[in-house]
Amino acid sequence: MTSSSIDAEGKQLKTDFLKSVDFNQYDWFKNTKNGKYVEDFKKKIFGAYVGEVQLDDIAKKMYGKDRLGMMFGTLIEDEYGDPIAILGAYSNMRWVENEMTNLYNVLASNGMNSAEIHLINKAGKPIAFFGESGGY
Repeated sequence: MTSSSIDAEGKQLKTDFLKSVDFNQYDWFKNTKNGKYVEDFKKKIFGAYVGEVQLDDIAKKMYGKDRLGMMFGTLIEDEYGDPIAILGAYSNMRWVENEMTNLYNVLASNGMNSAEIHLINKAGKPIAFFGESGGY
């Protein structure tokens, strides 16, 4: 088990508890372990699990507050293609917000200032929004 012990701003994270976590109980770990990836070969997306955007209990313990984000996972394989480890990465929503902001800025610079970008989960619930008045 390896993890970063500092956040993006250089603040210390609480990580000691991670050694005792049973990751087998988490969907991202189980799906990665079983090769259930989010794949679209036409778009050249393959070999990784992408989780739902949600409040993450492990991130909450590490950061000391609620964290909305998503897990990514992939198998690490040896030279024969046999799995030897699972790599998991948690990302908060900052990167999604940055991508939405960048997309809006491109649209606005092309005369589409009234554009709105909505991120909706597979259940049809809104996760994020960005438009002329800002975002959430």
